[in-house]
Amino acid sequence: MDLRLLIQENKLFTIGASLMKKIFPSVKTVQDFQKRLLRFFVLLFFIGILVFISSTKLLAQSVVVSGYFNAADVRDEWTELLVVSDNVDMRNWTIRDNNGNQDSWQTAVTFANVSLWSNLRAGTIIILYHRVINSSGASYTQDVDPADGYLQLHLQNTSYFSGGDFATSPFWSGNSMSIAGPGDIVQLRNSSGTHIHALGHRSTVGANWTALPSPKLNHKNSASSGDAIYVCPGSTINDYGTNTPQDGTTYTTKNATTLTFGLPNSCGGSNTINSDFWRSLREPAITMQTTTSSTAPTYPVAAATFFWDVATDPNPADNTVGYMILRNANTTFDAPTDGTTYSVGYVFPGGGEIIALMDNPGGTVTSYTDYGANDAGTYCYRIYPYRYSTDQPNGNSYDLARGVAYNTTNYVTVVCGTNPLPIEMIRLEAKQDGGNALVQWTTATEMNTHHFNIEKSNDGILFTTIGRIAAAGNSVVPIDYSFLDNEVENGISYYRISTIDWDGSISFSPVVALNYHQEMAIEIFQSFDFIRVLGVDESMIHVSLVSISGQILSQTSGEKNILMSTQNIPDGMYLLFAECNGFTTVKKLLVQH
Repeated sequence: MDLRLLIQENKLFTIGASLMKKIFPSVKTVQDFQKRLLRFFVLLFFIGILVFISSTKLLAQSVVVSGYFNAADVRDEWTELLVVSDNVDMRNWTIRDNNGNQDSWQTAVTFANVSLWSNLRAGTIIILYHRVINSSGASYTQDVDPADGYLQLHLQNTSYFSGGDFATSPFWSGNSMSIAGPGDIVQLRNSSGTHIHALGHRSTVGANWTALPSPKLNHKNSASSGDAIYVCPGSTINDYGTNTPQDGTTYTTKNATTLTFGLPNSCGGSNTINSDFWRSLREPAITMQTTTSSTAPTYPVAAATFFWDVATDPNPADNTVGYMILRNANTTFDAPTDGTTYSVGYVFPGGGEIIALMDNPGGTVTSYTDYGANDAGTYCYRIYPYRYSTDQPNGNSYDLARGVAYNTTNYVTVVCGTNPLPIEMIRLEAKQDGGNALVQWTTATEMNTHHFNIEKSNDGILFTTIGRIAAAGNSVVPIDYSFLDNEVENGISYYRISTIDWDGSISFSPVVALNYHQEMAIEIFQSFDFIRVLGVDESMIHVSLVSISGQILSQTSGEKNILMSTQNIPDGMYLLFAECNGFTTVKKLLVQH
């Protein structure tokens, strides 16, 4: 049947048939469409199977054995694990090794059912010493704080492990996790006993290695004392035992000179390839996004606010994800370096100043208000998410794959915005003007300003409006304003100007202080053997007559009108000190009888 005829004769199929022609434009008949539709669903089915298989393999490698070290004395041996997925629960997992022939498993060690193992982050590095002490008898330093993405423990620590054959005499002996030179396998299994990952070595693989499912790797060689067996090059997760060949030296190496203990594996003299993979695991995931900022006149003058969708944080409770916010006057920004912890105020050589480090803000959307954007100008921002803290054992900038990890591939861009300040004030000062205080200010530009309130405070905290002056409204040229405060008192007074726009919004100027000091005005009258002192108000006046040598000859106090006798004072030049309200006036006085 012709498809076009079907459309004409049966209106019920008009929409569906039209859709068929859009999806399959070369279809001429219904039978042809049915055949193609069947092939389409078969293809989807097989794609689904491939996706399932691929995802299953990825889940199986939630943690991998990155390497292990073979020593002459088991007390010097260690295994290095790498967590490659988020929210990995290793409680009741087991780690075990094989024998030299790879045909017999040793007693497994079990990860304890404790919180440390309950939720491990991707990129976490775990060093497991095989014994409690080294061959010199020294105890190993343990690090059980996962905040920096690094853990270091020994397998005989009963707080975090159980099981294993370590014998009793000596207490560190036994067969568990004792690497054999001719061959061995280190295997991880989950709490159900399901294989997770294995790394081994032997010139000819044994029966136990052959029986293991993927992912697994075997280094095709023996291991001498002092050799470490590593995954190499480790460029992707598939290098850890999914790719073929799984037996050989394509994805493994042996090294006795460059032991990358707790660091990315060195392959061909460089660990760059494996380091890039480790860093990709440690960096938080975020959707590349662009957002805009808005400005508003707040304290002290204006601020820029912006919002963004947060980075993927599978477990916000562990406080490991944060955001670095950079600001610049243009779109040029330097990227932070993995492994390095920075401080607010640091300016990158290539552009950008760190204005905030937001640790674990939580939520699905977060925001930041930049109160430093209080000048008329252009403000551009970039936000880099980060995970983990400074490397605890070795400090800042130890290695690119240790400590803080930044996502510098996907980040948040805040579109550059110009801060449209309603007013730009370029001068504000307060000075003494006789018995008053003169407040003066100058605006460089004004936009929709209605009036200014002059505010005064005795403590710089609580302000009271003492005057109001109309504003120019809109201006692009400097305008001078002034206000005379005729109720000023001796001491420090604080002034600020609040700007009120036509829309009712308010912004505040910085605060200026004036230390006002008015000399006490007195009048002195001499008549025969008396001196009369008159003050300017009813305040208490203290008067002292002092000789040139500094000897006090006479003192008296009173309010406003003071009479002091000089009858018993010898003739000569004296100094008269008149003190009132904490201020002192000194005048020369000639006494003659």
